[in-house]
Amino acid sequence: QDTWYGSVSGMQMMYNPAFAGLREAPSVNLSAFTFLPGKGFNLRSVYASYDAYYSGLHGGAGVWLSDDISGEVMNDLRGGLSYSYHFRAGRNTFVTAGLTASFISRGIRSGSIILPDDIDPFRGITGGGAGYANPGAINRFDLGTGFTVTTGPWTGGVSVMHLTRPLLSDEETEYNRLDRLFSLTAAVDLSPRSGDLSLLPSAAVIVQGSEFRIYLGSEAS
Repeated sequence: QDTWYGSVSGMQMMYNPAFAGLREAPSVNLSAFTFLPGKGFNLRSVYASYDAYYSGLHGGAGVWLSDDISGEVMNDLRGGLSYSYHFRAGRNTFVTAGLTASFISRGIRSGSIILPDDIDPFRGITGGGAGYANPGAINRFDLGTGFTVTTGPWTGGVSVMHLTRPLLSDEETEYNRLDRLFSLTAAVDLSPRSGDLSLLPSAAVIVQGSEFRIYLGSEAS
């Protein structure tokens, strides 16, 4: 499954490419998370993205990058390019359809892993046991697609990610395939008419394999 445990608010484009350029004005998002209790274990996640609307493309385009660092053992680096086509479906209804092409690079530091075969009852930790993880990174290509509908202050979106179901191991077994990720999002613009403040509370439901997650958040600017 995906290892990202951060928020969804402010990084919707990673879960649904149709959000690229949705605000029309250029948008930069930077996020950093750390996990407690976890001091000394280096459990953290970072995310960065840029997107904007381009009239020449009749839609939005953006780039995103995330890195989920699971201590000294695993590093899950991902990034992608997203494009969304914008069109008007009614007097006050707008639709976007998006596609993202991304990469996944998952690296494991095998020297930081201690397996049962590495422990000798008399000599302690010896290393060299059987079953070592491949020290090289696993690099894979991936695709995702999604849609959004905006009417008045309301915006809703649905997406399907990991269309290629990439293998995250050298062992070609179904267990090592990344399950498709389905997301459903909703947001409402509560910005005051003065325009001095932008307030956008949102909710997201994400389903991947047997996992079910709900996120609540808000963006203010």
